[in-house]
Amino acid sequence: MTNIYNTVCDDFYVNLRVGTQMTLPHQRETLLHFFEQIQKIFPDMSRFRRTDQNEYMLEEDREKDSYRWLGIESQRLTCGHVNPPSMQEALRLPTAILDHAPYALGLSRVEIDYMDLLLGFDFEFSGNHDEIVAESLFVESPLSCLLEEPGTRATDFQTYRNRCANR
Repeated sequence: MTNIYNTVCDDFYVNLRVGTQMTLPHQRETLLHFFEQIQKIFPDMSRFRRTDQNEYMLEEDREKDSYRWLGIESQRLTCGHVNPPSMQEALRLPTAILDHAPYALGLSRVEIDYMDLLLGFDFEFSGNHDEIVAESLFVESPLSCLLEEPGTRATDFQTYRNRCANR
């Protein structure tokens, strides 16, 4: 199955986020072992780095049109595939992460706070992105009358809010 989304958007991505109640392990050997297991499946994921926020990343070359990435934060495991060639290919990384995390990181279903699979679409647009979302999704809503008031415009229209943004 070919990725049909590249004809209607600039970038398409599939991200997995797994939030935990307990802190994920950050010992050197544990992290390297987990990343090496994933790298055996995806050999192009060869860039290892640590961010200022104490997040550890393993990623492919971000200069390519299509690339994968994996991140481990203190209480969140994340991964994604940007511009995958197919949905089947896009789901390979999240599946591998969920298969290996219980054994390599000691991740238990009991401690999982949330699990999100996000399909994202990016569009190049120089105008107000919030207005486009509002006009596209807000039309049938009872609150659409708020946009009909003279001089009003959408300034922070969010259809999904990250639950972890305030943590």
